Amino acid sequence: MQRNIVKLLAVILLLLGCSSAVFAAARSVRPELQPGHSFINGQLFVMMADGPAYYCQPGQKTWQRIQQGQTLPDGYSVRTAAHGYLILSWGANNIILVKPESGLRVVVQPEAVVQLILQLHRAEVMVAARDSGLIEIEGRHGNLLVNHGDSSMISNDNGELIKAVKGQAGFRLRGNAEPLMIAESYALEVAPDGREKPLVRFDPGSEYESFRRFATWLNRFDSMHRGQSSEVPFKVDSVKINGEFISSLPQENGLHILSTHDGRLPASLLMQVKITPYPGPTHRFELYLGKDLVYVMREGREDYFEVNFKIPSFPEFTATIHQVDSLDRRVRIFSAGFTFHSRRAVEDRARLFCREFSDAFARRDQNWLRTAISRDYRDWQGNTWFDFNSMADDTLRRYRDVRLTLHPFRFEPKDGKLLVTLNYRLSALTADWNYRFEDRGTDILTIGIEDGEMKLFSKVAGLFFNRLKVAVDLRQGILRGRVYDERTRRPLEGVSITVRGTSYKTVSDSMGEYVIYNLPPGKYDVRFYKNGYGELTATTVTLKAAGEQF
Repeated sequence: MQRNIVKLLAVILLLLGCSSAVFAAARSVRPELQPGHSFINGQLFVMMADGPAYYCQPGQKTWQRIQQGQTLPDGYSVRTAAHGYLILSWGANNIILVKPESGLRVVVQPEAVVQLILQLHRAEVMVAARDSGLIEIEGRHGNLLVNHGDSSMISNDNGELIKAVKGQAGFRLRGNAEPLMIAESYALEVAPDGREKPLVRFDPGSEYESFRRFATWLNRFDSMHRGQSSEVPFKVDSVKINGEFISSLPQENGLHILSTHDGRLPASLLMQVKITPYPGPTHRFELYLGKDLVYVMREGREDYFEVNFKIPSFPEFTATIHQVDSLDRRVRIFSAGFTFHSRRAVEDRARLFCREFSDAFARRDQNWLRTAISRDYRDWQGNTWFDFNSMADDTLRRYRDVRLTLHPFRFEPKDGKLLVTLNYRLSALTADWNYRFEDRGTDILTIGIEDGEMKLFSKVAGLFFNRLKVAVDLRQGILRGRVYDERTRRPLEGVSITVRGTSYKTVSDSMGEYVIYNLPPGKYDVRFYKNGYGELTATTVTLKAAGEQF
């Protein structure tokens, strides 16, 4: 009996030994992110191939399936199909995430320090780099450069879109020697003709969400480099704005709502944060409010770091705190969005601004008008702050009984400001009181906060700059209206309007509006015609003298 037990134990040990040998010899399907294991210096290495992804060697037309663990030498072409995902590594400090339906070509430059260029062809990729500078993503109009951080790029027939998701990114347009630096949370769009558009703000979280298939790998890559870094990983424990913890503030659409007891906008905000572990004298922190607004945080009372700043934009803004490490790199440790009051309160504040604007014209208050226009004012016609105020001063000086009426009806937050769509009417009498000049229509104003006050930053067309060209004889009539599509209810442009039996005629504008001045009072038949719509006649339209309207 004892001998049988010994034999049984020997068999069990033998099986355990074989099992251990089998597991030891097995290769992990998911390579570990450790230096020297999944990274090969000077070679483009396939860390993950999920779904259909293919490569083609130089001079050949046959596409072969990409295998995890293979390398992609110079000149290879790579493409992913509808459900194909790739993760490529270049050394230990760079990984490239490739989305489905992307195509690229590998270019390796064998210099003193081997550099990689990935030439995109209808592709969407993200580059995560840590102290690298050895990789460039080449699009149709320029190259993306990432030294430390995460950036994404889309290149296709519609142009290119570059986003600095974490840290700064550089984009060098074709023919330029110096790259344009793109701040974190900002995106650069390049039109198909190579023109660069203004930087716009975006939410980095939404971009990471669009690359969520790669989230585990990105987290591993980040953790690996944090573990090797000698920098202290700081984090923010609590945040106060003007003495209130943001955790106690109400939220709307993910934004913390700021309010005051009297309902007025504060001239400035005091932000206080507690950072752990407690920073030393050499550690630096910055508050980032936009590509041009950066404040240094100072050590304050009760172990808080604090900064006082003016309201950067309206009706909402994002505050981001960066740790500045020993290599002068910015590492985000906190980010939150804020808005003032609620959406309705914002719209009420914009309506109040429009009323104050109208009242300033009624009392001929030129000083108020000068301060209500931002020094950065520039409209779609190229007019500046000086042009706007010159026109307002000229109108108030030359005409009597100047009346301005603004009726806002649509509000749209955009890029930290508020687009207000409104109907307006501006009228004035000539010095001899015989003629009234008139301008009316629809416009879009851009208003925002500057130095704690709401101001006008731009407008589309019409208001103030038509120079009241039409002199209305108060003894004559005015025919005006708006033409709509009966089915879609959209305004119609280019409709021909003719007053039958007279030489008076006009054409509707982009808002469907039309106006004919100085018609003798009486009854008329009005003809409306547009190609594709046919003809319509409004009969017995009665016109009264314009003087009866004022």
